[in-house]
Amino acid sequence: MRASLWLVWREIVTRRHSLAISVAALSVAVALCSATELISRAREVAVASKIAFKGPALRIIPAGLNHIDLARFELGTVYLAEDSIKELRQELLPWLRAAEGRLLTMAPLDGRMAPAIGIEPSEVVSPFNLLKRLKVVEVALGSELAEQLGKRDGDVIQVMNDVFRIAGVLPSTGTPEDLALFLDVKILRQISGIPGINEIRIFTKPGIAAFEPAELLQARHKDLSVIIAKSGIGTDAQVYSSLRHHRWVLYLITATLAGLCVLLWSHLNSSERRVEISTIVAIGGTSSTVLVMLSLRSVIVGLLGSLVGCALGVLIVLLQDVESASSIIWSIDLFFAILASVLILSITGALPVSVLSAFREHVSALQEQ
Repeated sequence: MRASLWLVWREIVTRRHSLAISVAALSVAVALCSATELISRAREVAVASKIAFKGPALRIIPAGLNHIDLARFELGTVYLAEDSIKELRQELLPWLRAAEGRLLTMAPLDGRMAPAIGIEPSEVVSPFNLLKRLKVVEVALGSELAEQLGKRDGDVIQVMNDVFRIAGVLPSTGTPEDLALFLDVKILRQISGIPGINEIRIFTKPGIAAFEPAELLQARHKDLSVIIAKSGIGTDAQVYSSLRHHRWVLYLITATLAGLCVLLWSHLNSSERRVEISTIVAIGGTSSTVLVMLSLRSVIVGLLGSLVGCALGVLIVLLQDVESASSIIWSIDLFFAILASVLILSITGALPVSVLSAFREHVSALQEQ
């Protein structure tokens, strides 16, 4: 083993230019794959965050009700205790990004019944800052409701026996909430006579599917109906699956080309050192010593190629978008996966040449010279 290590070190010193070329070639392949994977992960996290920010992964309502009742705002007078949201936050802590309790009902509005949503402005999860700034004496209108009523910002509107100022009209979301009135949940409780909430919206962390927390809640809470928001999930999964397939094809092609480069480099290197390798065996070395030496050389090339390639990949990603990349450049799992893959590729790529070089007829090789 010591002899093999000394021979590898000697080759690194005497043939450093050849080694540098092989490391550079491998680094380019690693940089291409690592940069592609990091950029793809950053994009997926960004898209998932945007989707999760605009809509919840789970919607929880009292047992016996379903998504149709929820869409029609026909949840009746059954409700959940206001403290139930705190309990759910604790249970879903590993998956949870945010949770919000709301009260959905029908309320008398300018002489007609209209959907009303009671929110807690300090805790609301929404892309619309208007809802976060909503005051007790103000309401916000969905886009379609405002159009039907002919109302706009600054107008007044009567809800039950109270008059409120319209703080603003929300952009269209393409959901039933475009027909709804938004106001402080405490006011809506007084109007409806419902003392609690009847919907809890759960927002999971980016990249986390809703199915696992949904199964947990359904198993533990028979008094709840758990609705998984299906909007965008099917299409998003198909897009991601398609992109992943394309990435794996790219990685396979790149790995094949890198393996061929390693094989060619090993062949050229061993051909140049044919007499040297035969001399090592002739003066007392063994074929195993030669095989270990050549394998260690491949390991070093793979290790250096992985480190340099990963560094280049991270640099490429950072140059494109520092903000998006900052959350995923420390992907330790990706680094170790690349390191293991490149080491295996380096060893297996050079193995045929290494075996042939170690176990050939060394005496004949010397006689030919």
